[in-house]
Amino acid sequence: MKLKPRQAGLTLPELMVAILLGTIITSAVLAMYLSTSRNFRQDERYALMQENGRYALRVLSEDLTMTDFWGRMTATDAFTTALAATGNCGTGTPGAGTGIDLFNGDTALLYNNKHVGGTALFPATWPCNQITAVQRANTPILALKRVQGVQLAAGPVNNTVRLRTNGVAGDFIDDTTWPPAPAGFSDWLYMPRIYFIRNFFQTAGDGIPSLCRMELVGNPLSMGRVTNFPNGTADAVTCLAEGIEDFHVQFGIDTDADGIANQYLSSPTLAQIEGVVSARIYVLARANDPDPSHTDAKTFALGDVNLTQADLTGTNFYRRVFSTTVMMRNPVNLNLLNN
Repeated sequence: MKLKPRQAGLTLPELMVAILLGTIITSAVLAMYLSTSRNFRQDERYALMQENGRYALRVLSEDLTMTDFWGRMTATDAFTTALAATGNCGTGTPGAGTGIDLFNGDTALLYNNKHVGGTALFPATWPCNQITAVQRANTPILALKRVQGVQLAAGPVNNTVRLRTNGVAGDFIDDTTWPPAPAGFSDWLYMPRIYFIRNFFQTAGDGIPSLCRMELVGNPLSMGRVTNFPNGTADAVTCLAEGIEDFHVQFGIDTDADGIANQYLSSPTLAQIEGVVSARIYVLARANDPDPSHTDAKTFALGDVNLTQADLTGTNFYRRVFSTTVMMRNPVNLNLLNN
């Protein structure tokens, strides 16, 4: 009977070679996984930053183009109202140190350019605690007034303010039981808004700057956010886009009434704002969390404002400036009609 030869085991050199090959393959797979994971996180950070930056730019653009739209009203100095906002976030006269003069249609566009320490439009230390207590340092405040582009249907709309006009005169109304507009009059939803940069997004201290907005809430009148619309009450502010570190606006002023901007100003006076025909908008977006492998020491230009790393929060964040130019026909057209 022929015996089968016994199976021999691995020799020590063979075992060492096998371990080495296994280690090389495992290291290669792990390196590929880590690289792919890092690239995915980078792409995710950048994509979210791009999305937030574009959205913030679109929101500001749409509101700026509608500024000073008053439905069928052309003579904005013909507004009559006894309405007064509660608190100090919408009352007072611009330049007097108290607010934005909420129901004055002559001051439909107000820009506090804190990049240069404030303007004459309203003070750099504007006393609205809902903003100043949480505002990111040295960033601007933009206040815009207008009515909605579509006329209101008949019937009350709770927690809102409307402008009732016959094209010659107009009244602001804050009353859910107000009767339908009589013949020859129309009602328009009043939509004043204040934009600013808050130093957190959802939770105080989260370190994520964001573009926020305050809106007018009726009954009682105040600036804030409507919860459970249309039956809610004023409640804090609405933050629209996270990771927005700064924004800046330059206004195109038409000095010779030909409809073309002759100069762009970051801190126009109220008189110059009546000649605004366009606006250049700049938004600086930042990733929500840092990337330890990324270092950026660039200076970011927002029109005539240059932001260095000393103005920003860390060098390990992805950042990008978004910009656009929009036409603003309402201010100059109203000014021409009223002259």
